[in-house]
Amino acid sequence: MIIIDTVTPKKIVINFFILLFIIAFINVFTSIFGADNNLIGVTAITAILMFLGRDIGYKTKDSILVTIFLFVFVGVVTSISRHVNLVFVFVISLVSIFTIMYLTFQPHIDFKLYLPFMLLYVFLDGNPVKDSYILRILGCIVGGILVALTMYLTTKKKEEKSELYVKDILKEKIDVHSDRFIFSIKMAIGISIAIIIGRLLNVEKMTWISIVTLSITQSNFSDSKTRIKQRFISTLMGILVFVVLFEILQLEKHLPIVTFILGYIYTFAKDYDVKMIFVAINDLISTMAIYHTPISIPTRLLLFTIGIIIAYIVSKVIEKRYRLVN
Repeated sequence: MIIIDTVTPKKIVINFFILLFIIAFINVFTSIFGADNNLIGVTAITAILMFLGRDIGYKTKDSILVTIFLFVFVGVVTSISRHVNLVFVFVISLVSIFTIMYLTFQPHIDFKLYLPFMLLYVFLDGNPVKDSYILRILGCIVGGILVALTMYLTTKKKEEKSELYVKDILKEKIDVHSDRFIFSIKMAIGISIAIIIGRLLNVEKMTWISIVTLSITQSNFSDSKTRIKQRFISTLMGILVFVVLFEILQLEKHLPIVTFILGYIYTFAKDYDVKMIFVAINDLISTMAIYHTPISIPTRLLLFTIGIIIAYIVSKVIEKRYRLVN
């Protein structure tokens, strides 16, 4: 098990400047498109870093078009879903998430190509527009173009390129026993349920449910069960560190510095369970202006547990229903 990347003087410097670039990118994006849309910037820079030297598994032109389309598609459908009843919210989420997953999940590629698009969906659904829908859609367009441009510039000289077209996926007969279908339907049903429960609970951090559901749901059910154990332990450790930093050591007055240091250490994290410790800490930090610690921690644990239960039940039921075991 590799807990952190190899720490070298070069890595220390590179990670420091990468973190500065991430912060600068998000701040500039937010200053242009508004605080409502800062999470588009967060998703865009996440995708940019993920897709350095990679595309989404199609021929170059198709990868570019699908990337831009999905960014805009997510911006539009999540905006629409804020103005319909819960039945339509569920239907819109179900169809939209299935579409995103079906287009971006490549079973033969050991890389989560779908992740930035799904994060964007969860983020935007949980953070409705307060000012301008035009700015939100423009933000999605620009974010999608920047990610697509990164793909193009960093893969155009790549010798081995995919020969797969989007039309190949769309034309093929849907096999309900395929990995692509099973994973797509698990994700669509699980996150749609999480979104509905979040709306019904009407809490500030409703995205905690859907993000945990997204994180736990894997193409293979055994991997989901492993992640549940890892995420549970990591969340408890993150809560412990948060309490030490902000309840015992009282470091709130140094919050920007502490947040930067934690973000910098995170850039060296390798394993999922280690990364989730920092995610748990950051999630609690994000609630400090909303909740006091005696409220934020139980809230985090409650929403986290709901997300895990949804992911577990949906994954188990879908696997049993559609997975053919030889």
